Amino acid sequence: RGMAAFLDSKLYKTKLAQQGIALALDEGMASETSTYTVFHGERLPWVVNVTAEGPTGHGSHFVDHTAVGQLMELSQKALEFRQEQRSALGLDKHS
Repeated sequence: RGMAAFLDSKLYKTKLAQQGIALALDEGMASETSTYTVFHGERLPWVVNVTAEGPTGHGSHFVDHTAVGQLMELSQKALEFRQEQRSALGLDKHS
């Protein structure tokens, strides 16, 4: 019965509802253990459009500042930021 069963529970009715605490559960993040990550606030998708411009490359020349090179640099920065966030959450210990 999922969330409905919880909302009908004595715990919710006698403790949480009386304090004005409202809850909503979704599938969140998958967990391989019996622990689950809990989030607060809104998780909203961000749509980001990226345009990279630069000279075209060629297999016989090393052309600098190509669009693909710029996209690779942006991707690397995003991955570095992701790793910083994993470390801040203590998740890098399991990878």
